[in-house]
Amino acid sequence: MLIFALQTAKKVLQRSSLTININHSSVASSAVNMWIPTLFAVTAFVGCIAGAALPTPRCELSLRPYMMEDDEFCDKYYVCLNGTATEEFCDDGLVFDTTKDKCELPHAVQCGDRKKQQNPRPTSNCPRRNGMFPVKGSCDKFYHCTDGQHTLIACPPGVIFEPLVGACVHADQTNRPNCSASQVLNFVCPHIGSGANPSASLRFGDHDRLAHPTSCRHFYMCLLTGMPRLGGCTYGLVFNPVSGRCDQPQNWYGEDDPIEEDGIPDATVAPALSSRRINNSAVRTAAPAVSVARVEPGEVAKLKAHQPMRRLSTGTNRFGLVQEDPIDSDKSDLDEE
Repeated sequence: MLIFALQTAKKVLQRSSLTININHSSVASSAVNMWIPTLFAVTAFVGCIAGAALPTPRCELSLRPYMMEDDEFCDKYYVCLNGTATEEFCDDGLVFDTTKDKCELPHAVQCGDRKKQQNPRPTSNCPRRNGMFPVKGSCDKFYHCTDGQHTLIACPPGVIFEPLVGACVHADQTNRPNCSASQVLNFVCPHIGSGANPSASLRFGDHDRLAHPTSCRHFYMCLLTGMPRLGGCTYGLVFNPVSGRCDQPQNWYGEDDPIEEDGIPDATVAPALSSRRINNSAVRTAAPAVSVARVEPGEVAKLKAHQPMRRLSTGTNRFGLVQEDPIDSDKSDLDEE
């Protein structure tokens, strides 16, 4: 501002044909004294202009305030009133949603060409003061940050956190490094035939089902992509590897078989999905996962002998992330949502 004012004063002096020579000319000294007040006045005027909200042709002459997005910054917007725009920023980590005229988390907003954001103001475990951020070295855990304060959250078993959508999803639905479905579930699906119709070899059309080695309620779904997905029966039912469906426990286990807790460790299960211990009976050695599409009638007895004890869980599947397979259903057995 000061440079601009000095340049303005200099041009005025040049137009007046005044040659300033403070050491040798009393006339020049008088001219300087005359223009000093003008110089300060110009400086003050420029300062007032810079500090005020700048009018912009983009804002309409409206008596009611309204909001308008910035062309470059996704977290910057303007409040327009009577043709004047006042610049505003969202809280760190939030971006401006043009459809709601409010600041939201980035995964819920389409920024388009507005690629820029203000410089982050990180705190402990929060790269920005607001948002959801994956825990380093973990696939299923993330920090939910609000105003710089973080809360550690774990996804239910079998799913991982996807920052792009801000939610827990199946591992086969994301491309996060070192978080593939096989790595997360520690399970590799058998090779699916590469013929003209590979789905013909799958009992359920678009996937096969294999028994879980340590849990009678859970099973693996092997998709056409070759990736596994963790499935599970409704609480109180068990997976029947012969039919490939969820069944009443007495239809697969003997009435006198002891019941043990769910084989999925409680430490990896969200509170709404955690299991309840029914008794402390010993668990038999589990057999490897067996494809339901390849079970021969003579193998049923062998499967029963090696199945884990009945493990039943109670609770509310609040997240809807564990697949549920109702019994005696003629339609699709799985609720993908």
